[in-house]
Amino acid sequence: MKIKIKKISHKIIIFNTMGILFCTLLIGIVTWIFIINEYVVEENNELDNIANGVTETLGKVSAYDISDFYQTLEFGDKDEILISMKYPDGHIVKLGDSNISYKDIPENNWVFKKRYALHFKEKNVNNIEFTFIRKYSYDRAIKTTRIIFYLFILLAVSIIIISYYMTKNILKPVTYIIKESEKINAKNLNIKLPKIRDDEIGDLIDVINNLFSKMHEILLNQKNFSSNVSHELKTPVAIMKGYLDILKWGRDDPVLLNEALENIETEIINIEKLITNLLFLSQAEKLKTLNEKIEICLLLTKLKNDYQLLKTDKKLIISCSNTVIYGNQNLISEALRGIIDNSIKYSDGKEIYITVEETDTFIKILIRDFGTHISNEDIKKIFDRHYRTERQDTKSTRGLGLGLSIIKEIIELHNAKIELINRDDGLDTEIYFNKQI
Repeated sequence: MKIKIKKISHKIIIFNTMGILFCTLLIGIVTWIFIINEYVVEENNELDNIANGVTETLGKVSAYDISDFYQTLEFGDKDEILISMKYPDGHIVKLGDSNISYKDIPENNWVFKKRYALHFKEKNVNNIEFTFIRKYSYDRAIKTTRIIFYLFILLAVSIIIISYYMTKNILKPVTYIIKESEKINAKNLNIKLPKIRDDEIGDLIDVINNLFSKMHEILLNQKNFSSNVSHELKTPVAIMKGYLDILKWGRDDPVLLNEALENIETEIINIEKLITNLLFLSQAEKLKTLNEKIEICLLLTKLKNDYQLLKTDKKLIISCSNTVIYGNQNLISEALRGIIDNSIKYSDGKEIYITVEETDTFIKILIRDFGTHISNEDIKKIFDRHYRTERQDTKSTRGLGLGLSIIKEIIELHNAKIELINRDDGLDTEIYFNKQI
């Protein structure tokens, strides 16, 4: 069964420990091989020195006195060395460790047993064949290996402990972010995580905060969209329902029938416009990314030509030079069209002047009409959603409540501002765009 490691801390501890232990083990093996090689070379040289010294001495002693004479010799590791001397007449003398038999004599320089290793040398002095066999016990190697093993275990435990505390310290901010993020839900998405560090963890916190902010804005847009739909549809639906009630008892009256049908058709058109406006509001976030080059004079000229085709009795007078702003041309066009529509609606057929002025820091579009005033109190609230106002001396309600709100939102999407200013003879609408350098 495949084991899955879920926590990052466990992964870091395991892989960190395995990596360091692997490197340590590799270094240990290489070091061990190097030491063994040096040890073998050293033992070869030592056995050569012993063999040279002993053969020179023993070669001068008769076979009958050799055993007694050997007892008087002193040299290193004498108790672990077997010396075999074969004389020309075939007589063989064995000196030293009697536990080593001739069967142990290897064909090569070394042979390895369960508990010891054997190393041998052959020399011929005065026609006497000398065979030296040295026995090496594994006890020393076992003790050394045991010490290395214990050190390896101690190193592994130390690495695990150090890795644990290092990982805990490194991942502590991540654990904090997880716990704090779990406290945030749809009701408090506007809460921001405190930026506790200025490294990559701090960058992660910034990303998470931006994500929560966008989610909060999306939820607000959805909430506002639902609220706008329910609020704005009540009036036209109620009006149509009223006219339908009238039709029930006045269907035989042609005048009343036509009036009811015309008003129902008007409300349906108003609902279509309302839905278009609501869609503009709900897609505001998407529209923020658009940045097109707009030649404002060409755009105004196109709008003027459109109005000449549709409303030949309305006269637009445009004064501008070759001026460029940046944004979404369709939205800017809709905003200007909405302002011009309002000016036409309340100007009683009088001229409407549109002027574009350019300074070092901003571009101003002035739309001047000679219609009725808006009260100063209404000007303060006229851009609020759902707020309705009447221009003085007229009973017409200005827009559906969302029209000017959308116009202002479109303007603000382009980092611009819009103002309404009453004059003695009419109303000015001023739009200020920051000039890009």
